[in-house]
Amino acid sequence: MFIVLVLLRVTSFSQIEEALSADARNMAGSGVKAELGVFPTIQIPLNNYGVRTIVTRTKYKDDDALLFYVIKMPNGYGRLFVTKSVLAYEPEGGYNVEAFTIDRKTIKSIDYQQDWQTIRNFPNVNVVFDKDRKQFGINQAAGSSTYGQIDLERYYTAINYLHNTVKDFDAALRVFDELVGRRRKEIQVEEDKRDADRIAAENQRLADEQAEDRKRKEREEQLRLVKIRLDEKLRVAEKFAESRRVYDDDIQKTITAKRPQMRGQTVATRLKVDAAIKALRRMSAAAEVGVIFTEYSSRLIDTKAAVDEATEILPENALNSELQMAVRAYVDAGQAWNKMNKDEILINSDDTFWYLVNQYSLRPDVSNPEIPVLTRQLVLSTLWQRANIHVRNSATLSLR
Repeated sequence: MFIVLVLLRVTSFSQIEEALSADARNMAGSGVKAELGVFPTIQIPLNNYGVRTIVTRTKYKDDDALLFYVIKMPNGYGRLFVTKSVLAYEPEGGYNVEAFTIDRKTIKSIDYQQDWQTIRNFPNVNVVFDKDRKQFGINQAAGSSTYGQIDLERYYTAINYLHNTVKDFDAALRVFDELVGRRRKEIQVEEDKRDADRIAAENQRLADEQAEDRKRKEREEQLRLVKIRLDEKLRVAEKFAESRRVYDDDIQKTITAKRPQMRGQTVATRLKVDAAIKALRRMSAAAEVGVIFTEYSSRLIDTKAAVDEATEILPENALNSELQMAVRAYVDAGQAWNKMNKDEILINSDDTFWYLVNQYSLRPDVSNPEIPVLTRQLVLSTLWQRANIHVRNSATLSLR
């Protein structure tokens, strides 16, 4: 460790820097980690169980300093500031221990000692400074003196760094800065990776949004084309219904010409009945060519309104009943369709199931005897056929 200290007078500056980098790598290999903050630190583990010491790059009376946590032989512990000019000790605990400052010019020797027996008789290596033999050992970070098992090799890493900092402060500071610089590069790499991940995630989000937007537009275009086709079918159906209406009107005019006006019906009543039958025929044509549920519901509202206006002014007779049964079948079909929009079936636990079975004599699908069902195809086709019968009956009765 710190081989550079014995080579300073015989090597070039580049060789010195290379040796310092090697020392920094060796310390990093011993588990030493640099941390950044207001005051950067290097953390040196003292065992495998979380005990560590911390060296902080700070200021002492406006001078650059490295701060160590130390045990002061024989009876105290505290903080040791090492600068280029002084060693300053500030006690934090123990007894009969005072603060002191040593001018580096007065230091006569800097040696290792292994004669200090600490907790559990562990032979710590300590540095002896100046002629008064002020002995220091490395202590754990900010706290009472070190207790517990200490790993010898890890402890030597820390005590060597303290020893060489006292011997050559500038070299030790460069090693410290090398470790901190590496940590800054690591943090920058981590930040760059996070930024890259964030950018990639954002790009993926935008790509997903664009893909979803394309799908949405494709769905809208498909619906638009479907609506165009449906509208075309409806126009054909309405033309057919209109031709039927013209034909029926011609028949009606012929009959009317041959007989007096229908008994008890005014012209206004007749117009209402004609409007109701026309609306029912359009409904029949729409069901025949195929419509989506929303279109069906919209048409059903207009149809029921026209039928209601006619039946309100008609007497209680066969024509009134046929009109009401026709629109009732369309309404029941719409309500059943709404319930089956998701599953396309009605099961026997639904009240609508039994209403349709009883009202229209439907035969459920009993493939699963425990759960009889009515399919949407069966319900709609049956009810629309029933409605068509009532529409035709209404048209016939309206001519009498």
